[in-house]
Amino acid sequence: SKFHYIFNLKDLSRIYAGLLQIHPTYFKEVRHLVRVWRNEFNRVICDRLINVQDQELMALHIAEEIQAQFPPPKPVISRRTIMVESIPDVPRGDSKTQVNDLPTPEYALRDPLLFGDYRNAVNLAETRFYEDLLDYDAIYFLFQEILLEYNEQKSRMNLVLFEDCLEHLTRVHRALRMDRGHVMLVGVGGSGKQSIAQLAAFAADCEVFQIVLSRGYNENSFREDMKQLFVNVGVKNQKTCFIFKAAQIAEEGFLEFINNILTTGMVPALFTDDEKDTIIGQCRVAAKEQGYAVSKDGVWAFFLDRAVKNLHVVLCMSPEGDALRNRCRNFPGLVGSTTIDWVFPWPEQALYAVAKVFLADHAKIPDIHREPIISHIVHVHQSLKHYTQQFLLKLRRKNFVTPKHYLD
Repeated sequence: SKFHYIFNLKDLSRIYAGLLQIHPTYFKEVRHLVRVWRNEFNRVICDRLINVQDQELMALHIAEEIQAQFPPPKPVISRRTIMVESIPDVPRGDSKTQVNDLPTPEYALRDPLLFGDYRNAVNLAETRFYEDLLDYDAIYFLFQEILLEYNEQKSRMNLVLFEDCLEHLTRVHRALRMDRGHVMLVGVGGSGKQSIAQLAAFAADCEVFQIVLSRGYNENSFREDMKQLFVNVGVKNQKTCFIFKAAQIAEEGFLEFINNILTTGMVPALFTDDEKDTIIGQCRVAAKEQGYAVSKDGVWAFFLDRAVKNLHVVLCMSPEGDALRNRCRNFPGLVGSTTIDWVFPWPEQALYAVAKVFLADHAKIPDIHREPIISHIVHVHQSLKHYTQQFLLKLRRKNFVTPKHYLD
């Protein structure tokens, strides 16, 4: 179950890449830098951990290291006696002032960790800055505004912005704003992976590209879709998020394309010579403006560089069964070239928030009974975890209860 607990120098480079997003305007002190380092370490290393025990163990090691490297200042002992009457009254200030007075360890270890540059996501003309957004209330209103804008411009999305959802939106958005930022969202069906990817892509100013399965869709069909994808990012210069779901893997050969995109940025021999010449002709002027050689090789290098810069892949996978483990073993780029975000089962707070939204306008439920019904629905869904374990012990058969069952 922990086949993806693989760490290499790419992960270290991703941490540094995250640190390079900061601006001196927002990070002026040592404790600010320590806190953003903790965030980047968590996003790259800890978000792939599959259970609370592993996360708590890693959090303990991080806390110990920060406290060891940045010990709080020793208290100053006065040599003279200070009478209480001589101490002036100092206003306590608001909570933000108190936070700003914390020493480095306490400041850096505060939760939640919510860093991003989506404060001005709906105002494309505004300069974006990667910053500490502090708490869930702040980012709830930011993403609520982004969601409203999305629903006006795109197809309507009914997404409940509970705390876990806001965390995953922030994580995916962070990766999409980085060069060669690719994500693998791992969670059971119905946990909202695709909706999270779509809204995060919108906040990151990316167009969404998805394949549409049909009867007879095969590897050749997928190849044609990949050609169109690379025309969009390389010729049309569109920032694009390619969302690819496990349910769309009609043939395992599709993952060979994905693996090449993740590891090298391009699918070998994707275009024929004639198609390649057409692309070179379409890109020659733009390549010259960017200082590339106008030879075939120079323009093609420009096309590839622009495609790599504009393309982000978000894989939506399920941990159920052995399929994911086998695919990651056969196609190592799925683990080695993505930021993995493990989506845990919805907590009680999320279940309650979703039920409250879905039943808010239900005409057949009297207001006096609405809260008890919502609490009962949450209780029934959570109790299924116990009965699923009993089912496995008695009958040796696995039964998966997913958020999709809850929504249905």
